[in-house]
Amino acid sequence: MVFSTYPTMLNAINEEKKKDGKKLFSEAHFDLVIIDEAHRSIYNKYAALFEYFDAYIVGLTATPKNMDAASTYSFFKCPPKLPTYAYEYETARDVDHYLVPYYNIEVSTQIMQEGVHYDDLSEDEQEAYENEFVDEDGNMPEYQLPQKINEKIMNKQTVDMVLDDIMTRGLRDASGNHIGKTIIFAQTTPHAKFIVDRFNDLYPQYGGEFCRYVTYKEDYSDNLIEKFKNPEGEPTIIVSIDMMDTGVDVPEVVNLVFFKQVKSKIKFTQMIGRGTRKCPNLFGDGRDKECFYIFDYLGNFEFFRQNKNGKESDVTDSVICMLCRNRASLIAHLQSADFMDDEYQEFRSALVDKVHGQIIELKDERIDVKRQRRYVEKYKNKDIFTCLSDLDLTEICKHIAPLVSEKGEDDDALVFDNLIYGIMLNQIRKGKGLKRYQTVIQKRGNILLEKKMTIPAVKSKADELKKIVQDEYWDKASIMELERMRKSIRDLMKFAKSEGEAIHYTEFEDTWTERTEGVEFDNSEDFEDYEKKVNSYLTTHADTLPIYKLRHNQPLTAGDYEMLSKIFTEELGTQEDYDRTFQDTPLGKLVRRIVKMDHDATMQLFSEYIDEHKWNSQQIAFVRNLIAYVEEHGYIDDMSILLKPPFDRPMPFVRLYSPEDQKRIISIVNDINENATRLVG
Repeated sequence: MVFSTYPTMLNAINEEKKKDGKKLFSEAHFDLVIIDEAHRSIYNKYAALFEYFDAYIVGLTATPKNMDAASTYSFFKCPPKLPTYAYEYETARDVDHYLVPYYNIEVSTQIMQEGVHYDDLSEDEQEAYENEFVDEDGNMPEYQLPQKINEKIMNKQTVDMVLDDIMTRGLRDASGNHIGKTIIFAQTTPHAKFIVDRFNDLYPQYGGEFCRYVTYKEDYSDNLIEKFKNPEGEPTIIVSIDMMDTGVDVPEVVNLVFFKQVKSKIKFTQMIGRGTRKCPNLFGDGRDKECFYIFDYLGNFEFFRQNKNGKESDVTDSVICMLCRNRASLIAHLQSADFMDDEYQEFRSALVDKVHGQIIELKDERIDVKRQRRYVEKYKNKDIFTCLSDLDLTEICKHIAPLVSEKGEDDDALVFDNLIYGIMLNQIRKGKGLKRYQTVIQKRGNILLEKKMTIPAVKSKADELKKIVQDEYWDKASIMELERMRKSIRDLMKFAKSEGEAIHYTEFEDTWTERTEGVEFDNSEDFEDYEKKVNSYLTTHADTLPIYKLRHNQPLTAGDYEMLSKIFTEELGTQEDYDRTFQDTPLGKLVRRIVKMDHDATMQLFSEYIDEHKWNSQQIAFVRNLIAYVEEHGYIDDMSILLKPPFDRPMPFVRLYSPEDQKRIISIVNDINENATRLVG
């Protein structure tokens, strides 16, 4: 048994060898591959891992994605909203009691809901507002949006009110003297720091270790989380910036605090999961953890009541991938008669050399490269770039671009390259997005001119920078001028990072808004209902042996029936689901009704009655209607249907056939019915 992260396993497959030179992990090394948290990172390059191994693949996730660009369902070849098996939170919580429920407390403050409006402030507060928000030119915004609160504006009373609410109303530890283990989800690192600072000012008796913040940017964070996991240790309150959202289990947690807005349903569900773990004897012998509290100060519960599926962020391509696509697009466009001058063709040749060089550098041993070997081998032939077809461009963008890499390049320079190539393509296509690219570059140029001119490399390009911040430059710049400018200043982009808006610390008066507690919230996954799951399974597994037999009028064995029963009452749902949905319909008849009878098998049963030399046209028409009905419905329960339309035209069944033939036809129909329910062997 091997446990691994995605990157480690990918590297092991691509690079690691045994002493005999063979791969450490061959395609057949594992019989079973289990993917935990299968909603994350299984797309793009890591998808190659699961196509490489010739093994059963099982994905586990509490929060499947269902987006076009990244669908957990489609990755595992399941229909949308129809997982192979679903064990729902409500079942684990209310039926099997593997998890504990929560009690939601929803409240906010006026400033967090409405922001800060200058006209609503007292005279002293207005003076403080002016001192804080008037810019160098004397301009002052009349209000601050609520989105800025806790991100760019840290208001002392707002944070103090929240901390007091948690410390007063939160679930306490076994002694009853202190709040129990608590996670506060903060908006930003400055916000988290401010929360901790305010806590230490308000509660100095705890000595500075009771409440700490953790972030990926701090080396000590992992150590603090380990201390938090200790039931008797400090910190007791962890303020988290993304680190505690998922993958951290601390059963002692009894309070979750949403001091940030969350728009992703997947993330929100994962965050709630930090409190659901059972914890026996948490409050003393025989006093188990029975629930946990969720304090929501930013309206997250209400957001998901109004937006059931939330708003998930799209899976984005890397800058390197986008660069390759833009270069390939330029190569194709520069084949036009408009660009036959030598300078354009030299530029095109340089682009071809770059893209082709990246393809040549791809190692055949990489499993993601093996997946696209057909395309990699094709475009290793440089002659193809002499004239790219539309199909060539599509293949490069789809199959090659995600594989390539850039060695030793500065990330900021690559982003700049991509912006300039985007502007070039916009010019060629006569698009409307030029201003967007232009504004980004002008902002960076202004940062360099206004704040970084003491850097020799920047100072040496002052004239160039002064040009690009002027709108007139972009009105006249040709593709070749843009390329010259790109090469000239791309290496300065690492100095042009925006310092961002300053953090404002304020002391405006704040008040509570309406408080609600325990309001019902349904965050369950909208899986398709049991009937749809059954229909989907049967139509996609029509050749499974018991289903095949039923389609071909072959009786089932006891083993066949047991297999079907397990599928319907264990894998797809429960016996209660079956009884509620299909009442007393026998399994075999249900399968027949959904997957139908096989045409050839049904024709064979009635073959003696469609012989044109023995029967007249009316008799043959009757049997063909009968075959069509049996194929469609799987069986005939009520023989009286043979006396009703369409079987009574142009002549009733009892007049069409002799008594012996009537009995024979009814016997065949009965045999079809019985083979759907009887067992042999």
